[in-house]
Parts: sequence; C-alpha cells; structure tokens
Amino acid sequence: MGGCRMAAKIQQGTIKEVEVVHRKTLSTFDGYQRYARIVVWATTENGKHVWVRTVEGGLDPLNIGIKVAMAQEFFSKLVGKKIRFHKDYDGENVFFAEQDSLPKKYLASYQEIKKVMWKWVQTKHAGELEDLCKKRSAKAAATRKVNAEADEASRKRCSIELGLPNDSSWALINRVAEKDRKEREEARQAQDELRRSNELEERRKNALHLAFRKGYNPKRGNEQWESRADGRKFVLRREDSYNPSEAAIPVEEVFDLVPGRITLVQRI
Repeated sequence: MGGCRMAAKIQQGTIKEVEVVHRKTLSTFDGYQRYARIVVWATTENGKHVWVRTVEGGLDPLNIGIKVAMAQEFFSKLVGKKIRFHKDYDGENVFFAEQDSLPKKYLASYQEIKKVMWKWVQTKHAGELEDLCKKRSAKAAATRKVNAEADEASRKRCSIELGLPNDSSWALINRVAEKDRKEREEARQAQDELRRSNELEERRKNALHLAFRKGYNPKRGNEQWESRADGRKFVLRREDSYNPSEAAIPVEEVFDLVPGRITLVQRI
C-alpha cells in the first residue's frame, strides 16, 4: 500500500546513467505550450529509475534539440554521484530524487544552465546555430517585406481617398488628413449648433408667453417674479433673470408648487 510523502522510505544509490528527454504533452494553464519542459532522469547502479529535475526551457529561439543536448551534457556530470530518493506510491519502478541530495549547481535554472553551457553549445552545435540564425534572418526579412508592401498599399489608398498624388509621403497625407478631420469636426459642430438653435426657436415659438411683475413669497420672505393666466399663478425660477421691459417671455413649466394653482416656470 502506498504511503504519503512523509512516510516514504528514503533510499540511496549511485547514478550510473543520465537521460534527458523533452516532455511534449505539457500545456500551461491558458492552453498554450510556452516552455520546453526538459525532464532529467537517472538510472542507479541497482537499476532504480529516478526523476532528478524538470527544467522549464526558456522562450529563447533555440530549438528543443539543442536545449535537450545542452541539458544532457550538463547533467551527465551527475554520473558516479550518490543521491537519495524515495517512492511516492507503489507500482512502477519510478523514484523521486531528494533535491537536497543533489549538488547545488544541478539545481540551477534553465537560464543559468545555458549561461554555463553556452560555449559548449556554440562549439558542438555551430552548424545548427548558423542555420537557426539564417532562418530567423530570412523570416525577419520576409516579415519586413510583407509589412513594407502593406504600408505601401495603405499609403496609396490613403492618397487616393484624400485626392492626393499616389507618390505622396506619409507626412503630407497626415497633414491633409488632420486638416480634413478638423474641417469635418468644425462642420459637425456648426450643424449641431444650428440644430440646437432651431430646436430652441421651436420651443420658444410653442411655449407659454408670460409677462411678470414683482410679487412677494410670504413663506420665504423674499420678492419673486410672478404672473397670472388661466386662473393660475406662475412663478419664475429665482435662477432666471427678468426685466419688465421685456414684456412677455417664453417659459416652460418645471413643476407645480401647489397643484392646479401655483406653478414654477423657467424661461426658455
């Protein structure tokens, strides 16, 4: 019966062989395989298959073959060293290394391993690195070409839309486009202002027209502009100014101060 990690029996053995593999099936939480997961296995002299490390290969452009070869060379120095390991569950001949039994340098990150092994990679995989650089350079050149063609097509299209010559520069296109935008914005604002003016004129035309005189509000103890029509009293808002020389002005009702008798109005 398998036990928990704390109850697992710690064993010891000498490493006879190291194997580094790429675990291809791993996906990160968001569904994308972002890192090359490099798994380091060791076989002891008495045949125990021990997991040593799992190294997350970085996002550098090195292909996985070079990464695995670099890790293989780095961890192969573990051959002949003693390690402690345990078994988390019964069944297959799979054990897990006690990390504190590994020499400290073998606990390094991928970037640290790469830094230590870079000269070895450059020597042993020079051809692959050269091919990789050529492919990256070709890909970058192709991308630049596509972007340049797209930019040229966009420039010509914008020139035609603005009524400019096909060979117009982006600087000229941007200046004309900005001028056109400002003119359109000014025209829109003018139209909005005219619309608001017409709406205001229409409201004034259809509104109630009243002439006001000075009155007194006994509740507030202050003067107010008031008018009477159709058996009701209309009180002008305190915020609105009025001069008797204006005679009747257009107003609209705000709300009833006393339903059916006194109504607050505002001038339009």
